[in-house]
This record gives sequence, structure tokens and C-alpha cells, in this order.
Amino acid sequence: MYIISIRVSKRRLEVPELQHILTEYGKNIYARLGLHNQETDEKNGIIIIAYNSENVEEFVEDLNSIKDITANYMQA
Repeated sequence: MYIISIRVSKRRLEVPELQHILTEYGKNIYARLGLHNQETDEKNGIIIIAYNSENVEEFVEDLNSIKDITANYMQA
């Protein structure tokens, strides 16, 4: 099991491509929590994912290929 953190700097611009990748790897996503900043005009957010597959590096690489998204992972 892996924990993946995804920081989205421009949430409204990157959501379609991000959602496409999350759907592509969806069968390996055990849980997902999305948080965004409602108190300011900042359009950024954080997504925390529990991921259950050995292809975690490929998944994170695909996430990081999207502009304004930074993803990291650790083994739980």
C-alpha cells in the first residue's frame, strides 16, 4: 500500500486531465480525499490517495507530467 499526495496549483485548469489519469488508474485507488482552500481566491488543492499496486512510480510519473501538479508517494 502506498500513500500519494497530489498538489494541484491551478485546480480549475488541470482537473480534466487529472481526472482522466485518476480514472485510468482507478482500480488501484483504495481511498481518495480531496481538500481545497475555500478561504482565499487561491485555486489550489491537495488530494491524498491510498494506492494499492506496484506500478505506483508509473502512476506518479503520469500525474507529474501535468503542468501545475506535483505528486509524491511513500510506502505505508
